[in-house]
Amino acid sequence: MKILIASNIHWWNAEAAYACTISNLLQDAGHTVFVLTCPGSLNEKRLKENKLNLVTHIDLNSNNPFRLFKAYRNLKKFLLEENIELINPHRSEGFPLFVFAIRALRLLNPGNHLPIIRTRGTTRLLRQNWLNHKMLKECTDFLITPGKIVSERLLNSSNILSDKIKTIYYPITCPKLPLQPKQDFRTEFKISEKAKVL
Repeated sequence: MKILIASNIHWWNAEAAYACTISNLLQDAGHTVFVLTCPGSLNEKRLKENKLNLVTHIDLNSNNPFRLFKAYRNLKKFLLEENIELINPHRSEGFPLFVFAIRALRLLNPGNHLPIIRTRGTTRLLRQNWLNHKMLKECTDFLITPGKIVSERLLNSSNILSDKIKTIYYPITCPKLPLQPKQDFRTEFKISEKAKVL
């Protein structure tokens, strides 16, 4: 499957690391993964270190309407040329462009249902505006959250069906720690048994 993951984040934080890890896991499973990110960013540097296919020519973070229109056209062109089969945006910046691009592509080819699976990593409450709710409820096939608290907040702040929300926990490998007996600090620092230790 050909997947586009949008990680248009300038810095390297938990959200960027989550998108990178998911991208690596999908790539290791045999999928062709493209990661859309900000050019010259710390995120781009880390994604390159992970040998992921990067897309940096589509600027989803601009506030300039002309640049956003250019980004929309570049996005549509990229989706068509690469035959992308699934889109996974991780940020709200640029999310409407994905929705509009997919709607336009569906008009060109009504039989091609290109799914959007939106990942929401923030625990902040959902913005209370009708467009945001409409896009999440009607234009998103599924929502991914990295934890239960994010899922609960999303359900509590919107009328999204719980069946549409899936939790994929951040995959971490815990190192095995050597089990050691509890240190006796009272003996080590010559503290009497009667003394209160905070």
